[in-house]
Amino acid sequence: MESTNGVGLSIGPVMTLALNQVPKPLHAHGLAISNTINQVSGAIGPALYTSIMTMASQHFIQQSNETNKTLLQIKSMTSGVHTVYYVAIAFAIVSFLLALTLKKKDQQLETQ
Repeated sequence: MESTNGVGLSIGPVMTLALNQVPKPLHAHGLAISNTINQVSGAIGPALYTSIMTMASQHFIQQSNETNKTLLQIKSMTSGVHTVYYVAIAFAIVSFLLALTLKKKDQQLETQ
């Protein structure tokens, strides 16, 4: 639940910044596309992360020599969760770098 608070606080400014890149006559279309992408990514994200966690856990189990099944399950799940966090951090870094490439409308007008 903690992570959703940060997401909720960031969505407003991100949506505003993204919509400012669209010409005013196309704002309705830009908002519709943005909402659609938000819904689709909200569905794909958890499925993707769950799949990555499962694959990483299975890979850990295959590579492990652990004989205690309970300990093996705990270690494999921990490995899967760590892998998912690394992937999520990589996505966040890429998104942040892409956000830095957006220009304000004033900067776009000056360069044209």
